Amino acid sequence: MTLSTHIVTGAAVAKIFSSHPAEAFVIGWATHYILDSVRHWDYPLQAFAGNLLSPTETKISFNKFLIIDFAKILLDFCLGFFLIYVLMGLTLKGNLLVLIAGGIGGTVPDFLQGLYAVFKIKPLEWLQRFHHVMHSKTSFDGHPAIGVPLQICVMLIAGFFLFAPF
Repeated sequence: MTLSTHIVTGAAVAKIFSSHPAEAFVIGWATHYILDSVRHWDYPLQAFAGNLLSPTETKISFNKFLIIDFAKILLDFCLGFFLIYVLMGLTLKGNLLVLIAGGIGGTVPDFLQGLYAVFKIKPLEWLQRFHHVMHSKTSFDGHPAIGVPLQICVMLIAGFFLFAPF
């Protein structure tokens, strides 16, 4: 799933089940693994080679593609929080801090995955292994015509819960 999907979903689930930012963060983190267990699409990252979820197979190239990949990731991240802000602003419902905490929690596994890919921090290896176990073994990668609408549908469903008055 894209970061924006993880952010909007983490925020929506946190809004429903939490009123405290720390709880929201943990709830958002948990939603990441649930979403990743469903067959989905990820945009390609050219600087990364091998299986990003496999601790021993990931390799990163420090070249122009890394800057392009970083720009994609940053845009995706900003889009997710922009959507939270817009949806919350439309309803004036929900605690912005809880929504942000849920959204950030929803991105943590991928952030830690990136840290591990670059620095091979040994304590993060078990999280990488867990992420790999939870991740769907099939994907729509290479099929954006299926994967992108699926991401949009997931965000629309999550957005409904952000927009809903409860």
